Parts: sequence; C-alpha cells; structure tokens
Amino acid sequence: MSLEDAHKIINNIDNYSEEEILEIYEDIINTLNSNYYYSAATDFIILLIKKINAINIKLELIKEYFMNEFDFSGIFNLFRAISDLNYDEKLIIFKELFSRFKFDEVSDVLDIPTNLKLGIELEYSDVAYNALEKLFENDSINALMKALKIDDKYCDKIIDKTIFKPISDSSKWVFTVEMDNDRMPEVSTPILKNNISDLNSLKAMFYIFYILGAKVNDWTALQVNVGADYFEGNINAIKYFLSIWGECEELFYKIANKENETIRYYADEMAKPIKENIQRTFNDDDFKLDNKEDFYKFLYNIQVRDELKEILEFPCIDDYYIQCMYSKYINIENEEEKYEIFRNLLDIDKYLIDRIKCTSVNFTHIMSNTGIDGRIEFRLFNNTDDFDTILQNITLVGRIMYVCRELANGNIELLERYNNLLNKDVLEEEKLDLLLNLLFDDNAKDIFKKRWQSIKDKAVYENFSTGEATFKTNNQNIQYKKTTNN
Repeated sequence: MSLEDAHKIINNIDNYSEEEILEIYEDIINTLNSNYYYSAATDFIILLIKKINAINIKLELIKEYFMNEFDFSGIFNLFRAISDLNYDEKLIIFKELFSRFKFDEVSDVLDIPTNLKLGIELEYSDVAYNALEKLFENDSINALMKALKIDDKYCDKIIDKTIFKPISDSSKWVFTVEMDNDRMPEVSTPILKNNISDLNSLKAMFYIFYILGAKVNDWTALQVNVGADYFEGNINAIKYFLSIWGECEELFYKIANKENETIRYYADEMAKPIKENIQRTFNDDDFKLDNKEDFYKFLYNIQVRDELKEILEFPCIDDYYIQCMYSKYINIENEEEKYEIFRNLLDIDKYLIDRIKCTSVNFTHIMSNTGIDGRIEFRLFNNTDDFDTILQNITLVGRIMYVCRELANGNIELLERYNNLLNKDVLEEEKLDLLLNLLFDDNAKDIFKKRWQSIKDKAVYENFSTGEATFKTNNQNIQYKKTTNN
C-alpha cells in the first residue's frame, strides 16, 4: 500500500465498513510507520478504536498497540482512545486491563494526633501530565477506580475535587508539573486528617499512579506538610522542634527513607541542612513570632543566612539595585545589616520566599496575618512505590509534632527523655536510640532503626552533616544550649 493510499483511506474512513477497515488496518499502520509517520499511525489506531463497535476488538487493539509498552505515551493514547466511550464500556476495558491489581484498604489510623492537619505532595516521572488530565475528564477516573474496587466513599474524595492548574487550593487535589517537564507530574493533596477515610483517599491517588506505571527516581520527592496550628500558638513548641531538629538533623536524613534506600543526591539542593543555622540562632539570641517582622527575621536566621550571597549572585530579577545590595553584602559581616538586605529584597522580589524553601524543613508558610496557623513542610523524603513507607514517614513527622507540643505543655516523662537526647557523650547509634525513645513507645522504633542500620555509613550523608557535631564520633566537646519550658 502506498502512503498516498493510506492517507486517502484514513481521510475517508467513514465510507468503509468495520469489516473492510479491519482487513486493511495493519497495512495502513505498517505503511505509516515505514515512512516514519509514527504520530499519524498512533492517531489512526485511536481513530480505529473509536470506529469499531465491538468492545472485544477495541480491547485487542488497545492491548496490542498501547499496553505492550505501557509508558507515558501509551497511557496518554489509551485515554484519548476511550474518551468518547460510555461509562460501562470504559469500566469493561479498565477491568480487563488492570485485573491483576487489587486495592487493599488502610485499616487503622496512624499513631499521630487525629487533629493534626496533613498535606502530602507526591512527585513522579514517566507518566504524562496530559494523560492524567485526560483520565480525569468526563467519567474515566470514576470508571478506573470502580474497576479497581476502590470504595465510593474514597472515590468521592477525589472525583470532581481535582485541579490541573498551578494554583494553591487546600480543598482540592492539585496537579502540576516539576521543572516544566510534563512527564514529571506532581499532585498535592487537600488538607487531610488522620482518619480511615482520608488515608484511603491518599492511597487511592497513590494507587492510580502505581497502576499507570509512574516511576520514582532521584528527581522525585515526597513532601509532608503539617498544620502549625496544632501548636496552638505556643512558641515553646517551635523552640523544642528546632532544638530536636538541630540536635539530630543527620539522623533524620538517615531514617527518612525505606530500608536500604539512601536519600536522593538531588536533596543536596532541594533539602539543604538547617542544623547550623538553628544552632547559631539559639546561640545568638532567643526569638519570637509575634508579628510578620518577627517571622521574616526567623526565616532569615533559620533558612537564609549564608545562602543570601547566592541569592544575590543569581537573582530572579535583573536590577541595578540588586547589584548594589550584593556589593554592600560582600563588605559587611554584621548579621543585622545582612538581614536588612534580605528584608529589602523581600519587598522587590516576589519570588524570594519560594526560592528559599529548599531546606530540610521549610517554614516559609508557618505564619499568616492571624498568627502561627500555617504549615511546616518536611522535604527530606524520597517518593516511593511503597505506600507503607509513606505512612511510616507521615507517622515520623506526626510524632515529632506531638512530642514538641507535649514538651511545651510540660510532659514530665518526655522532658526527661528530651534532656537525655541532648547528651553529647554518646555514639551515633546511642543518639539514635535516644531520639527514637523520645518519639516512639512501640515497635515503630525498629522500623527506623533498621533504616539507619542499612545506610548509616553511606558517603552521600557527608553532604548533610553540617554545623556543630552532635555525636561523640565527631566531637566530644560541643556544648549545646538547652531549650527549657517557660
């Protein structure tokens, strides 16, 4: 068959019966592919699937051409092909394609406070953003979740509550792309709570990515956000948080990911250590968060400091004023003067807050005009294809929040464990045991201990051991200022 004949048949496909087109469709596809018209061949297969009425033939075509190599393009083309089908037909196709998958519900809540607000960000690769958008059009997502036997009460938390726009909406599942790469989608959850319904809606979204062949790699992260309003405005809870983080940041890096998995190397840029800044903040002065000016000073002390030079060297705006501030910066040593440069920069660079977020813990959204009622973002975690690991990481974050509030409220038993944690005359493993003893009372300790044991000597963690040493193996003579309950 000539290329001209192939195009003529495609352009007049409505003039052919199903029987006629099924007899010649392979010749048409071979002709298009042999002449390097790959995109046209794909478009023809989609057109053919739409034309054929028999659902079994549609399935055969889908399996042959879109499921053999189920990558990001195969997914996108699958959803293009079935977009015009009715709900029952989509359901039949999804049940056949994904029959090997089984959705197991989360059966228990996590050992964290039930009133703690949660927000999870899942990053993936090798699945097309526009394929996901196609899936959520019409009733395709409903049919897919029904085929997977996901309970309606969990589906309802996803269907019609999804946005494919780069906006902030804590009531929706928000899909965006990472680094302007439409093959690296990210989904941010609405505000979740520690209950069976919300945990299963999170698992349902995770499962959709899983069955569509989404991948995790060195570029994909799992971010866990928690509501700072859980601290009820108690500044001491934040002080305890910073004290524990500054004391054990290296350990948090090492227990952040599942057993035998090191932290992604890219975290050196996207989850930078703040331990040294925390220690300097406690040593230099106390802090408060009574107003926005306190908040900006807090951000500078904890997340900026030495990063300010890099910010001024590579500004998002090309301005002579920035150059002048850089010239001023390199000639001063006083932190107050450096802070003033940062404060002035905030007024002219609307992207600055977003540019300083890439730290192990991000506080850029902890405070609003009404007080400490925003969120704290934990950026240490790799994304994973194991949902139990996600639940364990949420538990780790939730226990940190719980313990810090209890310490601020004067829990005697936890205060004793906290003071033990500040002991410098210990080896790293002993420090870990003290940390886990502070955070957990159950066998969760074993999970995180095994994580540490499996990767404790990996060289990648040298990138994240900054600031004053906390273990006897590093330095036996460090004195660290304790945080006390007022």
